Amino acid sequence: MLDLRPFQPGDETAIIDLFSKAFKRPLPEGFWQWRFGHNPNGQPITELAWDGDVLAGHYTVSPIQMRVNGVDYDAALSGTTMTHPNYQGLKLFPILSERVYGRMTEAGMLMVMGFPNNFSHRIIVRDIAWTDIHEMPTFRKDFDDGRALPTPSFTVQPIEQFDARFDALWERVKDQSPVMVKRTAAYLNWRYVSNPTFSYTRLALIQNEDVLGYAVCKPYQQGLADLVDLLAVDDKAALELVIGVVNWAKGQGASGLNMWLNYTTPLHRTLEGFGFRNAEPITYFGGRITSPRPPTPSPSGRGGADSTVFNFRYWHLMMGDSDVY
Repeated sequence: MLDLRPFQPGDETAIIDLFSKAFKRPLPEGFWQWRFGHNPNGQPITELAWDGDVLAGHYTVSPIQMRVNGVDYDAALSGTTMTHPNYQGLKLFPILSERVYGRMTEAGMLMVMGFPNNFSHRIIVRDIAWTDIHEMPTFRKDFDDGRALPTPSFTVQPIEQFDARFDALWERVKDQSPVMVKRTAAYLNWRYVSNPTFSYTRLALIQNEDVLGYAVCKPYQQGLADLVDLLAVDDKAALELVIGVVNWAKGQGASGLNMWLNYTTPLHRTLEGFGFRNAEPITYFGGRITSPRPPTPSPSGRGGADSTVFNFRYWHLMMGDSDVY
């Protein structure tokens, strides 16, 4: 009989050891501390399965804040799912996940969202009642396709950190899309400045000290670059930022740029005209409502938060909303 219990301080040593056994690669303690200990939205919800001193299974979700139909909600991003090789076949993931989601319900959290891989997608929909929201293609621009982006009208500039002006930007654009993960300066600094694994380039479009938008990018494998996050006051400013990222990527010697972008947006159609196209990899995106009661319908006519979040056309979703990029 396995002992099921929440995470306790000191368990991180066993968690890091289990990660190396499950994934055949190390989990740096600094990364674990950053991801799970320093999140400005709060501590993760983690459930563990023990066989004596052996950690047999692990599941965790990281708190996020979401804005849905003009209302702020606590929610969570599904995180590391691990089973010890000697305990495969016991369906520990569904068991631990129900315990995690039960605690989310008790805390009044709206939903869990995540990006299951090809192996876990079938299990997560079949066994723990997730809903598929979308299959995210990679939106890619190859720089040698002969379709140049326009000359920029403004100069985007690198920034070291996100200051109070980016809180003002969030307040300005927070209802631009019906569903967005909350992007405050504290969250952006944690996600893109303090990250101990990836080194991100942060660009901003600023006029007279007024921040009109930002973009976050990084090198990727096979000579490509990733546009990880993008938020702007309008499509014109967003296009200027994309042009700035493309110029940055070319300066890094990249041959192309990857991003995620909702296909229903005007910016998506604009970038298609400049050679952006859907490509692999394709990423599953889904989630599950954990709220203890149906959210109140909004005056928007979209229904409650539960129906809105399961319609992808309402999402502003970027690579940085995942824990992979």
